This record gives sequence, structure tokens and C-alpha cells, in this order.
Amino acid sequence: MHTRRIAESMVHFIRTSHSLAPAVVTTEAGSISLNSVLDLAAECTAVNRMMMAVLTRGTVGASRSTPTFTSMDEACQELLRSADELATVLASLSDSALSEEFQHPRAVMRGDNAVLAAYRNMAYHCGQINTLQLLGGDDEFHVPPNWR
Repeated sequence: MHTRRIAESMVHFIRTSHSLAPAVVTTEAGSISLNSVLDLAAECTAVNRMMMAVLTRGTVGASRSTPTFTSMDEACQELLRSADELATVLASLSDSALSEEFQHPRAVMRGDNAVLAAYRNMAYHCGQINTLQLLGGDDEFHVPPNWR
């Protein structure tokens, strides 16, 4: 349930973004281009699918490719689809899986951390989208309907 809700929140932030273009910021080292909201949606979609592979002890390598989205609608639909697929996997896990170990590409993770990894990733990226909105001149926090 929470996996779908955070994905819905992220979709809300994507849809309330004024620009899909990467923001450019100036740092002491020079100008850098940040990921766009479509890039962030693609990363979260890929992480959702990677964590499905981790939690089902599948082949993680094939699930690690990051999709390229060409439209806001495509990004939102795929993000929600990946969250729903992950939620199905999470619902199928036994309680004992929380104390088991799972092989993540970067480290072995306990089940209780593995089931939260994609959620935490999407929540983090919601904040990144809010930052991109601020950098684009939007000073309003667009409260998702499911936060009310």
C-alpha cells in the first residue's frame, strides 16, 4: 500500500513540475546540469524493478537498466506500474523474509531493509523533484492529494 502511495505522490510532483528539462545550476566548479524529473522517474522505475529481482532472488543484472521516457505520461504510467508490480512482490513475502538476507548489487541486505529500499528511494526523489521545482522558480509546495 505504501509503495503505491509514495509512487502516486511522486507522480503528483512530476505532473506539477513546470519543466521537464534538466535544471542547470552554477557551482564554484562551474555550471552543472541536474537530472530532469523524467530522469528521476526513470531511476525510480529501475530501482523498483531491481528490488523486485532482489526480493524474488531473481537475476538483478537484467533489471538494472534505466528506461528513457519521452513524455510525462509515459514516465508516470511506468513508475506506477513498477510500484504496483513491486507491491505485489512485497505482499507475497512471508514474515520470515524480513530477517532473511538478500543480495543487492552493492551489498547483502536484511529483508526488513530490502522491503523499504524502493520506498526510501522514491521518497528521496520526491524531494529532488521539489528542489527542481524551486530551482525553476516555483515556490509553491504542491501537496499530493493522498497526503491530506
